[in-house]
Amino acid sequence: MNPARIFIALMLFLMAGGLLHAQSQPCNTVFRDTLFICAGSLMEIDGKQIRYSEDTLFPIQAGTQWRILNDPYKVSTIFYDSLRKFAHKTGTGKLMYNLLVPGEKDAITDVQADLLTTEGARKFRKYSGKKIRKIRLRQFSVFGSDLYDPKAISTSWLGRFGNSIHSNTHPSVISRNLIVSEGDIINALELAENEQFLRGLGYFDDVHLELIPVKDDSQEVDLLIFVKDNFSLGIDIGVRTISHWNLGIFDKNFLGRGHRLEMYFSANASASPFFSVASAAYLIPNIMGTFFDARLGVVNELAYSSLSAGLSREFYIYSLKYAGGVEFSHHEQLKNFYFPALYTEKIVYNAQQVWLGRSALLISGEKPTSLAFSGSVSNRLYTRRPYSSPDSNLLFYNSSQVLFSLSVSRNLYYTGNYIYQFGRTEDIPYGYIFEVTAGPDGYEFYDRFYTGLSFGWGHYYPLTGYLSSRFSISGYQKQGEFEQGLINYKFNYFSNLVKSGFFKLRFFASLSYVNGLSRLHGESVNVVRELGLSGLDSDDTLHFAGSKKVCLSFNTNIYTPFYFYGFKVAFFNFANLAWIGASDVPAYDNKFYSGFGFGVNIRNEKLVIKTLQFRIAFYPGLPEKKGAIQFEFSGINLLQFFNFKPRAPRVMAYE
Repeated sequence: MNPARIFIALMLFLMAGGLLHAQSQPCNTVFRDTLFICAGSLMEIDGKQIRYSEDTLFPIQAGTQWRILNDPYKVSTIFYDSLRKFAHKTGTGKLMYNLLVPGEKDAITDVQADLLTTEGARKFRKYSGKKIRKIRLRQFSVFGSDLYDPKAISTSWLGRFGNSIHSNTHPSVISRNLIVSEGDIINALELAENEQFLRGLGYFDDVHLELIPVKDDSQEVDLLIFVKDNFSLGIDIGVRTISHWNLGIFDKNFLGRGHRLEMYFSANASASPFFSVASAAYLIPNIMGTFFDARLGVVNELAYSSLSAGLSREFYIYSLKYAGGVEFSHHEQLKNFYFPALYTEKIVYNAQQVWLGRSALLISGEKPTSLAFSGSVSNRLYTRRPYSSPDSNLLFYNSSQVLFSLSVSRNLYYTGNYIYQFGRTEDIPYGYIFEVTAGPDGYEFYDRFYTGLSFGWGHYYPLTGYLSSRFSISGYQKQGEFEQGLINYKFNYFSNLVKSGFFKLRFFASLSYVNGLSRLHGESVNVVRELGLSGLDSDDTLHFAGSKKVCLSFNTNIYTPFYFYGFKVAFFNFANLAWIGASDVPAYDNKFYSGFGFGVNIRNEKLVIKTLQFRIAFYPGLPEKKGAIQFEFSGINLLQFFNFKPRAPRVMAYE
């Protein structure tokens, strides 16, 4: 093993952060009078045999007798012990082993219980009306620490090395992301929303806020902020096909300042050049505590490139009164046209948008409701396009649009886990939003007026699970005629966490309906994303395009107690159904496509790449020469919840 390979391995470690967050204690051992029992273990405690379906912390009293009857992780321990002995025969092997594998005392798995889905503000409510005397911050190391066990420390040199090269988030960054300060009166909703906001920043593994009563004063409390960073350096690998794959390198907490730096590379055997920088971006969030974010981005794909810069402040927290932003972008695209003959033309345009919003509380208390008014001005100017006239290529008209929106909304949060991630605390929005958007559009050869209505809601029901729905209808009026109309409906559901033996299951379902009314020539939607198809080019998508689509999706995530050679495993299956066709044809008469499959999400904390997904999909009835079976290997793209916060005025997307 030569020094070059050692250097490459070291660089992978620095770029990843997917190594084992070295646990505080191994499975099925005693530490400080506590027995750490891992799910699936069969134990004998004081003569009684018990099989544990959950990771469990068992207090050991004096005189307690215990022994392991069946340890499901023994095979992994033996494997790594053998690997260690083999690697330690040479100095180079020892270095590589210590680089890529945590220390012998680190756990093969972590203790992670499932959280009950509860209202985020509940734990703060009993302190409402009291005053914050002091705010104290407790930061935990990336490797080896535990928010729930402050005494836990990394026991391996690798964990200590990882902590030494990681720049913990600077305390000033955390302070400027707080909306409360010492001397403030406790508002349970504000604290819950602030906790959610901190977790949503992307560079924390977990964040918890706790209130501690002051002993000598019943009207004061101390606010404790427990923060554990993620390892900020990482890589993201995606394999679209055997000849087309992507590699991303990022630092999501650059120098501990909360800045995000990312760069993605693309390798495509059918493209020239074969290897290229696909995109790069730099994000500075919450500049000087103003909640304004600055972003600079570059995209350089095969048929599309862009350069964009923007400064924006969203309605992140309901107590923020003002929001707004400005964005400038330049776009270049190679687009295929099929009439009157097949040809490709380059399109170049510049876009700008400026918006400003004001929010006020309509209803205060435990269920605050906001009224928000926003206005925007946006322009799109083409410098290169197909020939356009009053009756041709309407999609490429220059446009100058003014929009106003008025919304009534309520956005609160539940907390839970095992929804889209492996046990990490997740914030589940619930509430509603009703929004009206309208304004004139100077559309080069004629003027028109845009109107859009939308409504969305979401709620968690203890007996059934989480339901959310969104409905919107929009379009333009042009001299008494209607054009570019859209009806959009989406329904989402996920069940409560179901326990079956040693397994945890959660069921998901979604329904979406999109119907374009009097759309312009050349506009269409497709069902490629909904079916989960990959490796298609622009010509292929024509087979799955139309002006109306109905899509159904069902899937199950199964979190297992299996740890095979250190791998943590979650299985999933899915069924995707889609109808696509013309707007004036009933959905059941449109083209029907379906996709079925299963896969596995694998998380091995001992490897450089943290979470991988392997998926097998079956697509019966695809057009000729399209593969009916697809294999996909990539990093997990985490889904995001739809929230109910006011936003900038916008034209509803036809997609």
